Amino acid sequence: MKCIQLGPEDGDPGLRGPGDLFLAGSIALPCGELTFLTQELAQMEAGTVRGFPGKGVLIASRECLAPCGLQNVPIVLNVILRNHNRVPLLDLLAAALWALRKAAPQAQPQWETAEGLPRTYGPQAEEPDDPQAAAEAVPGTTIGEGQAQDTVDLPGAYFAFEMTVFVQGSCQQIAEDTVRCTAIAGEEGRVELLARVEPPVYQVTITPTALPPWASFQPAAGYGSVQAVCTFLPPLEAVGGTFELVFRASTVYGLVRELRLILEVVAPEGIG
Repeated sequence: MKCIQLGPEDGDPGLRGPGDLFLAGSIALPCGELTFLTQELAQMEAGTVRGFPGKGVLIASRECLAPCGLQNVPIVLNVILRNHNRVPLLDLLAAALWALRKAAPQAQPQWETAEGLPRTYGPQAEEPDDPQAAAEAVPGTTIGEGQAQDTVDLPGAYFAFEMTVFVQGSCQQIAEDTVRCTAIAGEEGRVELLARVEPPVYQVTITPTALPPWASFQPAAGYGSVQAVCTFLPPLEAVGGTFELVFRASTVYGLVRELRLILEVVAPEGIG
């Protein structure tokens, strides 16, 4: 791999420091599938690009025999790009020295030391049977087809609301708090929601404010953090329509955050 480019948000909410990036995924080769989970590869800010010198960084390898003279061998690469927060104290240290390095060039040696610590305590390189499950075992941003989140930092308080969408179609994040997905009629999808508030003595509640009739959701409440799941099954009658699912996280002190899912329902293959 020669280069990593991050979008406008690296998924590391609040004051948790720069993104500690590693890869998990699989490569479909003519001789079989190669799965991988790398160690930390880089620490990056949102909207930045990181190149690797020479031939790039090795993420996995396997000897593979191919027929003599075969050209244009098809290779399919599926990659999960994540950050991790296995050791929050080290992450906070790296964040502080990240800022210090920008203000004072002489902080470069301290920064290089902090940058190496998460590599020691982060995920270990392996070939897991299920790369996504292995990556999910590392604390950090959730994994899914589409994601959105909304956060607020206040003096002495922190409030975050995250959404992950799983569908058979495709997803695109069109705003910080909005995901647009294509859903296939007759295929079930789900939305996983997580709201967190600090200090954890505050109660937080997740409720729906807009749902189509074929979506199912139960409000949830808890102290510190709460999770909720919404499932949906678009009927054939919904093909061609666009529907909004809006979820709200709130606390008793008036902090409110909303996340929005826009679903475009399409017909199954071979119908319509």
